[in-house]
Amino acid sequence: MNLDNRFIIRQLRATDRDYIARTLLYGHFMLSSCAKKNNRDSFLNGHNKVVNALLDHAEILLIVDTEDTDLIYSFIIFERGLGDYDVIHYAHTRKDFRELGLLSQLKDIIKTKNNLAISHWNDIITPARLKKYYEKVICDQYLLNIKDRK
Repeated sequence: MNLDNRFIIRQLRATDRDYIARTLLYGHFMLSSCAKKNNRDSFLNGHNKVVNALLDHAEILLIVDTEDTDLIYSFIIFERGLGDYDVIHYAHTRKDFRELGLLSQLKDIIKTKNNLAISHWNDIITPARLKKYYEKVICDQYLLNIKDRK
């Protein structure tokens, strides 16, 4: 399968925001054994504020269909060069398109440092999966303190 003919990379559009926020919020709650320990309503309500602040601040790239660019297959929320680290806040690929290497197509675009921090890790997004691209990979949920940034 030639990925270049089926998929393109584009920036976030205003019409994508609800899908991205909902996917991050529910995906993190369902896939994170730590998040599942919280009361569902309390987590979704409280973390929704974090997610929206993150979407206002971070960069977001989407992998979409070449013919229907509203059809999102994968996305990544990230920041380049925050101190000594690049930061991946969240990455998602629709279930039927996982293991095709879609997100690996973005590594050269987002990588500016040799170190990576992940703010939203879960049972799928783990440091071990990303160590082939970075010298050091850490989990740091406190990178979400966006209000202290410029």
